[in-house]
Amino acid sequence: MVLGASTPVSMGDVCVSSGEAKRGSMFVCIRGTRLDGAAYLEEVWQKGCRCVVIDRRSCLKCLKDICPDVMNKACIVLVADCRTAYGLLCRNLFKRPDERLCMIGITGTKGKTSTASFLYQMLMEAGIRAGQIGTCGAIWGANQEDVLCTTPDPHVLYDILNRMVCDGITHVVMEVSSQALKQKRVSGITFAVGVFTNLFPDHISSTEHGDMEEYFYWKSRLFYQCKTAVLADPEEVFAAGRLYNLVKDQMPVFLVTSAYKTCVPDSRYLCSLTAPVEYIRYYHKPAQRLSLRLWGGKKFKQLLVMPGSFQVTNYLFALTIVIALGLPVKENLKLKPVTGRMECVAVCDGACFYVDYAHNAQALKEALLSLKKFEPNQLICVFGCGGNRSRVRRGPMGHVSSTFADLTILTEDNSRDEEFSDICQDILAGVEEGHNTVQVIENRSLAIQQAVELAKPGDIVIVAGKGHENYMEKNGKRTWFSDGEEVRKYVRLRKHHH
Repeated sequence: MVLGASTPVSMGDVCVSSGEAKRGSMFVCIRGTRLDGAAYLEEVWQKGCRCVVIDRRSCLKCLKDICPDVMNKACIVLVADCRTAYGLLCRNLFKRPDERLCMIGITGTKGKTSTASFLYQMLMEAGIRAGQIGTCGAIWGANQEDVLCTTPDPHVLYDILNRMVCDGITHVVMEVSSQALKQKRVSGITFAVGVFTNLFPDHISSTEHGDMEEYFYWKSRLFYQCKTAVLADPEEVFAAGRLYNLVKDQMPVFLVTSAYKTCVPDSRYLCSLTAPVEYIRYYHKPAQRLSLRLWGGKKFKQLLVMPGSFQVTNYLFALTIVIALGLPVKENLKLKPVTGRMECVAVCDGACFYVDYAHNAQALKEALLSLKKFEPNQLICVFGCGGNRSRVRRGPMGHVSSTFADLTILTEDNSRDEEFSDICQDILAGVEEGHNTVQVIENRSLAIQQAVELAKPGDIVIVAGKGHENYMEKNGKRTWFSDGEEVRKYVRLRKHHH
């Protein structure tokens, strides 16, 4: 509903931040978890914004207080929901680039980034001009740009999609977080394929989701914007059955199972393992050999030079999506792991060093158990927990590491505004008497150095929690820090001294 001046407005830009407001731009007054756009109406008015989108009558009163004659001097648009309006306005501003792309959206607590990366690599191998948007940034052609969120703000998102279209990209693989769905960042997009990997207790807090029911609800919203669904097997993954029942009558649904079966007489499974995964060493590095059958009977081989049963599952998701899109598949592709996702960053004197993003108990347990399948002489785990985040995950992570790693080194990890000693006590509360050795070294660089120096031939070291991140956040400041770079630095020093 348009209130006040109804003269058509030429929209130069759309913004939700007063810092970006200028004459000719449209300001969308969003109420966030920490800030309310209503508090900045006077500032954007002074900057020349004469078109304001609101979803509360109280904002109109604020505008009248600023300018009593506002109804004659500005275009006020009253909408049902400002977040939805912002997404749609940005989409229109950049001429709906998604309509000229084959969009694939991937959601789930874990596996989004690796599945997206594997799929992107497969599309490129099939000769498709593809792009990728997610945790690792926006990637297409020779371009690689950082993004602040897994699923970017609508203005950033549609700008990227528009530039992808201009560069001839035809397919985009995109991670879609539950928070992005809740905040309507992808409003209006129709996904050719929507993907659900799993659902675990995470992102439950006052600023994210109130409980698991809400978490599931927002994950499920992706499938109201899809033509085809690829879901985890309902027999294997929590909530997958519930989601399957929601969508099975609305669209084609394909399922992904990581269990090996001699035969899967069900067209919902486009590929399946026909034998147990073989765990081997490939030039010292842990690797997994897969035997598969595609729907229709074709047999298929793939070597993944990376550990982790979850990586097998991520690969099967990507393979299923390729087949669902009707694209050709190739055997034994040389797939690379995502930076910071069970990434082998160094090998030295027969010891392997991994960096992984695992930052909750379930992910850490899976990472450690996957490495133990390769029977290391000693498994060393370096990790910490972030400050100003859910304290509930800390004790369980301490329990998992002290149970499955032979040596745990606790250290800092984006302490933010919390004291490391307080975070450490929460972690240690989960470590039981009699479990494996635990050391505490606050400085993360020194903790990594200790792990590198202690590693012997046949050992595996995993530095967990930060993965691809290239910063350390403490007391409101970010400083450069990369787990991978730190490991490589100390491995070089070790080789030099030897």
